[in-house]
Amino acid sequence: MAYGLRDELLHHFTFAYRDQPDLKKKVMRIREGGGHADMIQDLVELAVLGEKNPQPFTKISFETEKLQTARTTSHQLFELLAPSNGSKDENNAIKTLRDKAYTLLANKVSVVREYGRYIFWKNPARKDKYQIN
Repeated sequence: MAYGLRDELLHHFTFAYRDQPDLKKKVMRIREGGGHADMIQDLVELAVLGEKNPQPFTKISFETEKLQTARTTSHQLFELLAPSNGSKDENNAIKTLRDKAYTLLANKVSVVREYGRYIFWKNPARKDKYQIN
């Protein structure tokens, strides 16, 4: 739904600002990028741009209420996305635990692969399954 809103706003903005090079350039910059975080940022930037430059929207009968919807959606999605991304802080206990678990697991898998290559040294089909990709 949020991606659809962003795409719809970009469609309207591209047409409404087609004769204003500075605004058209801003819309093209907003259009770049991908992913959830970028889409969330795009929605708030489109809302701000539209609120600061509403004049061309009257010519195309654009519903300016969609700007507030974009801003609200952006804030709501940010609240959902932030915890799922986790903290980038190196002192984050959950991240530290996850990194330690990954390191321990990677070390154990490495040992299993070593033993597999050793045991199946005469069986190339089995030995290949223990190679590092």
